[in-house]
Amino acid sequence: KALIEMQNANIYTDALTGINNRYRVREYLEKIWDHTTEKNPVVIYLIDINKFKGINDQYGHLIGDQALVAVADSLKVIATEGIVIDRFGGDEFILADPLNHDPQSIQKELREELRKASLAHHFPFDLTLSIGYAKATQACQKIPDIVSLADQNLYQDKAKYK
Repeated sequence: KALIEMQNANIYTDALTGINNRYRVREYLEKIWDHTTEKNPVVIYLIDINKFKGINDQYGHLIGDQALVAVADSLKVIATEGIVIDRFGGDEFILADPLNHDPQSIQKELREELRKASLAHHFPFDLTLSIGYAKATQACQKIPDIVSLADQNLYQDKAKYK
């Protein structure tokens, strides 16, 4: 039984950051999606580290890994019970919020936590995020469509950091 639990943890956990991976968030969304309504929306955030390739190229992959961990740790701080976070892939993260928090507040809090984490790590670069979100208000909406809309909004935010 312990071996099965360990295998399940490995299947659903990102080894570097210790947070969920994309499989866990997909399962979570599928489980709660039928309860999505105007009064009980689900907000999906896509989060991307700005200029991450440049960080890896200039400072090395170990520092890049530290940046990924700093972002994950910042997400852990703001992820109250009911909010699910995961590493979506590469330098992208996803946050699923079925608790109807104010999206502006979530973004502000995440950026503030990352600022504090960056100072604690003494990074020789500005570690910033682009964030896009989309809100589902009906169960008939498709999860990939909401993720795609959040992705479009992410790229609008990313344009501010070019």
